[in-house]
Amino acid sequence: MFKQLIKSLIPNGLKYRIKMGSEIVSFAKQMEEIEKSQLASAYLVGTPIHTNLGDHLITLAEYWFLNLVNPMCKIQEIPTEMFQVYKKRLKKAIPANIPIYINGGGWMGNLWPNEELLLQEIIENFCDHKIVIFPQTIYFERGKKPYEELIKSANAIYCKCKDITLCTRDRQSYEFASKNYKNLNILLVPDIALAYYDLAPKNIGNKKIVGYCLRADRESYIDEKHIKQIKDIFRKLGYISKDVSTICKKRVPTWNRNKIVHKCLEDFAECSFVVTDRLHGMIFSFLTQTPCIVLDNKTKKVSGVYNEWLKDSSTICPIFGDINFQVIENFILSKTQKKYMDNLALYDKFK
Repeated sequence: MFKQLIKSLIPNGLKYRIKMGSEIVSFAKQMEEIEKSQLASAYLVGTPIHTNLGDHLITLAEYWFLNLVNPMCKIQEIPTEMFQVYKKRLKKAIPANIPIYINGGGWMGNLWPNEELLLQEIIENFCDHKIVIFPQTIYFERGKKPYEELIKSANAIYCKCKDITLCTRDRQSYEFASKNYKNLNILLVPDIALAYYDLAPKNIGNKKIVGYCLRADRESYIDEKHIKQIKDIFRKLGYISKDVSTICKKRVPTWNRNKIVHKCLEDFAECSFVVTDRLHGMIFSFLTQTPCIVLDNKTKKVSGVYNEWLKDSSTICPIFGDINFQVIENFILSKTQKKYMDNLALYDKFK
């Protein structure tokens, strides 16, 4: 409570500058360069410097994708905190003919209302530009406020836009957007992080280690008793437990993003199996070809992405709904540590 009180007393502008950490001077220089000369041919806005490596993987994949589509494209990144501090200057400095790409992820809806409002603010700030929102999950929980208010404010902003495309990464989000949003081009496409398949290290798990990558936030939807039972199965089969995480202990600066994300991918690749209820826990496992037992999260984005794009993978064991421990044990026994060419074929199919 004391921590929240202190936070409430700090002006927002100061909060964002504190969050910039060691990059505060670098961001100030970037802002000055944007105002002096327009060398960028596209802007990628809302990128992370926070601790969630799944979001950082998304950003790396977005860079890769944009350069693949247009090798001559010069991308200028605007992290979230930089946008929040310099949004008025950015609006004035960036010509309307330059496209704006907004970082993908799972931050649309009323489970994370501050992030939803941030997305709306970014869009409103650049409503006279061509805007593309990279693949998102949308989750609105009925009975949780704000609900209608967020949808109404989003539509008011979307209707100001001259050209805006929203990419969704699961069918539930696609159908929700199609039903509730106006003046949007809506696409159903894979999570952009899956585009990183060729660049990710591949599985070398031969130490009988099982990595646990589990949520501890408001999206968690699993019973601790079930996790203990899964651990008991692995223990009986001679596996050692290890915590692996897509959450970094410290904020991740843009200049060190690639190194830290690749270290996380290597951690996944060293495991024989991974157990996760995180979407990017599943995706990190898929990218590294590490056999993975997947549980769902509250927003259903894990099952949504799995059912739409990864259900043909033999290295993923989905456990959605009631947990069948015999299915889990059979999956473990069926896997050997080898190169999983079926994943490569599946990646080629949706690439």
